[in-house]
Amino acid sequence: MHLWVWPNMMSKKASVSFNSDDTLAFIMHTCVLHWLMKEARA
Repeated sequence: MHLWVWPNMMSKKASVSFNSDDTLAFIMHTCVLHWLMKEARA
């Protein structure tokens, strides 16, 4: 599981402004996490 990436990206967002690649990666990762949680419940 790579849940640690999300808090890392949140702290990164707080300290530096995102470039487009970071924003896309963040959105992708959030979607994947959401899907994983949905799958875990099923």
